[in-house]
Amino acid sequence: MAETLYQEKAYLDSVAHYAELVPRVGDDEQSSLVFFAQARGLLFAGNSKEAAIRLGDVTSLWPGTEGSWRAQLLLLNQVVLEDRENKGMEALPILFEIASKSTCREVREEATFKHLLLDNVQQANLRSIAECEDFLVQFGQGRYRSHVETLLSEVLPRVIQDLIAAEDYLNALVLVEKHRQRLLAGTTNPAFLLDLSAAFRRLGLLEKSANVYQYMLDAYQGNPAKEPFYLPWVQVLKEQGNGRLAIEYADRYLSCYPSGGDCQTLRLLKVKILHDEGRDKEAAKILTSGEMSRGLEADLLAGEVFWMLKRPDKVEAFLGRALADVQARQQHPEAVIFLAESLFQLKQWRRSLALYEELLSDATFSDQARYRSAQILLIQGQKVEGLNFLRILVEKGQYPQWRKMAATTLLSEQAGEL
Repeated sequence: MAETLYQEKAYLDSVAHYAELVPRVGDDEQSSLVFFAQARGLLFAGNSKEAAIRLGDVTSLWPGTEGSWRAQLLLLNQVVLEDRENKGMEALPILFEIASKSTCREVREEATFKHLLLDNVQQANLRSIAECEDFLVQFGQGRYRSHVETLLSEVLPRVIQDLIAAEDYLNALVLVEKHRQRLLAGTTNPAFLLDLSAAFRRLGLLEKSANVYQYMLDAYQGNPAKEPFYLPWVQVLKEQGNGRLAIEYADRYLSCYPSGGDCQTLRLLKVKILHDEGRDKEAAKILTSGEMSRGLEADLLAGEVFWMLKRPDKVEAFLGRALADVQARQQHPEAVIFLAESLFQLKQWRRSLALYEELLSDATFSDQARYRSAQILLIQGQKVEGLNFLRILVEKGQYPQWRKMAATTLLSEQAGEL
């Protein structure tokens, strides 16, 4: 009856009924529990001073009993509340003692829970995570299970981020593998999952990175929070060599978020994938659709695509714009050679010669640039200069192909003089 009244929040009535039980108790265990229950009732009735005195009496009169341990737990609640600055640190060793020594499973469970809760408040780390895991093994069916599950879901991302920041990738990976389902649950911050997947990607763990993105895209169906996952997911698919699926998800994004912030980047990725797969005609359609925004990266890619399609006019249109700045030309010599060759084919001698001259100092393209410069000079009637370029190439050229072509042209020009 006394405990029923307490459960019904009739606290003072429960205190009176427990007082009636005092003459009937027979041993220390029973005495400690009855006097603890009276003090507990007073506490929840609002008489905290009297309750604290009686709880202290229980701990001193019947040490080591269940009532004593329960009294200490209630007293420690007040200690923690009053010790906000130190986050209840002084309670930790007492809680550990109760959890270790009490013979009552319910008391051990409560003490262990409060200990690991305070421990995680102090500093969430590998040890505190292990304590939560141990708790779920020991008290998996107890009343604090859901609280510990929630605690783990809250602290795991923080601990994993700290491990990654410290470059402790092995322990971070172990935690992710062990708690994968918990981390991928809807309660986890999407920003953390993006960071986690990016970390896996940097480590070359593309499959694990892809798994997180795939799960989140499926789990966030109809949720705006899924939008940021498309771009990195497509990037990982591209890196894995899965161009078909990468294009499929890029198209899904473009369809679902036509004004999304990642539209330009995803269109560019589509073009890159198509180009890498030799599907340059499809890539060209995107580049000329009017949907692509102008930019250096897009123009450079377009120049390469149209070079493969043997469209020097289009190469000139895109690369002429992209390489107008001398710094851009210095950074992208491979694009300069495409533009120079296209202008050569279009018989724009002056513009192409200027670009070839810039490439004379480039280790990769100097031979080609010298040979083309010689051709242009000969076409323009500057025979002495043109032959000079050919002689230098024959004597000092790096690549047999261009040295041979230079020697053949040189012999032809000299034969024409006879």
